[in-house]
Amino acid sequence: MPVKQTGSLKERLDRINKSRWIRFGIVSALFFGWVAWLGSWWVLVFWFLLFDIYITKFVPWNWWKFSENPVVRMVMGWVDAIMYALVLVYFLFLFVGQNYQIPSSSLEKTLLTGDYLWVNKMVYGPRVPQTPLHFPLAQNTLPGGFDSYIESPQWEYHRLKGVRSVERGDIVVFNFPAGDTVAVNMPNPDYYTLCFTYGREAVWANPSQYGKVKYRPVDRRDAYVKRCIGLPGETLSMKNGTVYINGKALAEPENMQRNYIIETDGTPISEALLDELKISNEARSLGAGQSPYGNELWYAMPLTKSAMKEIKAQPYVKKVRFLDVEESNPMDSLLTYPIGVKKSW
Repeated sequence: MPVKQTGSLKERLDRINKSRWIRFGIVSALFFGWVAWLGSWWVLVFWFLLFDIYITKFVPWNWWKFSENPVVRMVMGWVDAIMYALVLVYFLFLFVGQNYQIPSSSLEKTLLTGDYLWVNKMVYGPRVPQTPLHFPLAQNTLPGGFDSYIESPQWEYHRLKGVRSVERGDIVVFNFPAGDTVAVNMPNPDYYTLCFTYGREAVWANPSQYGKVKYRPVDRRDAYVKRCIGLPGETLSMKNGTVYINGKALAEPENMQRNYIIETDGTPISEALLDELKISNEARSLGAGQSPYGNELWYAMPLTKSAMKEIKAQPYVKKVRFLDVEESNPMDSLLTYPIGVKKSW
């Protein structure tokens, strides 16, 4: 059984052994460093809380350890361990890093659908939570469809100092800007795309299909994982599938993929070849069908240069050509931000 702390402040201090003072000193140093990094000096008042937890113990933090009821000790032991783990994860996810899972094939050849990654928040500097009251293991929704956060209070945007700024080519995680308003049953495509495609009245009038329409704070919006190619102050354009930054063509990575239309003489492309070229099932589903003008088969899929040459070399392939955004689907141009404006890029 643990020993219950009693007596005056002097008596309590006299009973503290050297190892506890050392542990308290290490925790205090980490706390002071964190407060200096945070830049919010009022947080120092919580140091007195640490002093009581480690040294004086005037507040009976571990009252349950002295209970004569073994069930109370067992249950509260689990509660204590779970709460400690959640608080630790909360601060770890906020200020050190966080794990994410890749939801789609947009970064294929670098990151695959379903891959798990650990994002280092200390490189750019962690963002202080704008919605501080949230469950640390969920972005915005708990099992059962409940919100994983409480909207109030809301803090102003503030980012702590990091090692460096975002550089071209970095893979970054960010909160999807158009995720400020969501139809909870259909978060993808986003709310604005749904309204443009089907009409706002239809979205709001069919909660059974689209779900309740709600607002989400900035830091509780869905997280997207993408590669940075343009930096603040630069101009970006796309011409014939090539990205230009400030009027200069951006160097293309070796494994960069473009969308292609592939026409065959009616012979299907074998699954073995697609597997060999590491073309994902998601990418293969972009398009395939019978030509209305003959026996030809056509496919639409993303390919690297080497994969395109391999496909083109097959004896049954009649034609391989680049597929731009507007040709792949005339609506794609209108559904690319800003929605409803023809971009011609």
